[in-house]
Amino acid sequence: MSSKAYTSKPKILILCDYYPPGHESSGGMRTIVNTIDRLNAEFDFWVVTRYHKGVNYGSLKINTWNDVKNAKVLYIQKITPFKLRKLIKSVVPSLIYSNSFFSTFTVNIVFLRKFKLINGKIPLIIAPEGELSKGSLSTKRMKKTLYMQLAKTLGLYKDVIWKVTSEMEKEEVRRFKEDETEILIAPNMPSKEILPEFDVKAKPFKKRGEVRLVFLSRIHPVKNLKFLLKLLKINQGNILLDVYGLKENERYFEECLEMMKNLNGNVRASFKGEIRNADVPLTLFDYHFFVLPTLGESFGHVIVEALSAGCPLIISDTTPWRRLEEKGIGWDLPLSDIERWQEVLNFCLNMDDAEYKEMSVRARNFIETWLKDSKVEEATRKALMYSLDKTLRI
Repeated sequence: MSSKAYTSKPKILILCDYYPPGHESSGGMRTIVNTIDRLNAEFDFWVVTRYHKGVNYGSLKINTWNDVKNAKVLYIQKITPFKLRKLIKSVVPSLIYSNSFFSTFTVNIVFLRKFKLINGKIPLIIAPEGELSKGSLSTKRMKKTLYMQLAKTLGLYKDVIWKVTSEMEKEEVRRFKEDETEILIAPNMPSKEILPEFDVKAKPFKKRGEVRLVFLSRIHPVKNLKFLLKLLKINQGNILLDVYGLKENERYFEECLEMMKNLNGNVRASFKGEIRNADVPLTLFDYHFFVLPTLGESFGHVIVEALSAGCPLIISDTTPWRRLEEKGIGWDLPLSDIERWQEVLNFCLNMDDAEYKEMSVRARNFIETWLKDSKVEEATRKALMYSLDKTLRI
């Protein structure tokens, strides 16, 4: 089935907590932006997102529809079931896509469907974006567990179509929904091209016994920055670590800041703040290795950007990016094996410039090939078209 089965482009209503110019550190938001950029010729995208205080919205209007590049976008100040019901009735979407499992948007939508307050024939795709991983569920555990038990009891997610990024995330959904739930695998949509001006000769010189590390992610327990700081406290060599990201958890951030102050003299660690998405690849380019000991990632846009910037990876084994050492582009390590993390850091410290540049080029070449693979875009297109096909069969 193709969108030609419709008299006009199928209308997809996307519900998400973040959308430009909202907080740019959200990987889920970047998936939505890239999907709209790459598929707007085939689908008519309408986006409902939160209004965030402190964000400069410029000429954009709040609580009314705006034309933002290739989509209609509504920034709303307050989310209520009645407001969402009214929006769905006015937009009349062919498909609803919610970019979270625990978001207020998703919770409201599944309750509206359950009590038949919106048209249940409109297919609903939910992309949990890693929220059902063990690492993510370990934060606010009680609240999340109670909601999931309630959802199971009431059957709130009956007939939902799940869009996941990997087999690993598929298993996470299976733990929640053990029935014959439809689960479609499609990697999160990246940009078609990242840092086209890449030149490995311009990468920072790599001297034995020295290394430039970068951590770029939300400052939140799930991203596990404290693990890295503890690790650096027991490592030798001259290490520079720059940390970028949104201070999502203020208490955790303060704890990390205190740990940075107490690192040994051989380690220079700094918090650089949040940066715009457009600046991420060029920022990463100025470092040797990208480090992310995350408790769980459904995809990891920043991982793609790090590889594009020629930064080999030192990450945990809780992401879809696996067998990195075998490919010669980094390491995916178990968080339980501290000694192995130390070994890898020491190995990176002891690299000379020629060895490093060779690994950097491999990282760049690997992701360039991956980005050019038509299967990446086609997987999302197929997920949307399959879901729309259900509408035509009803």
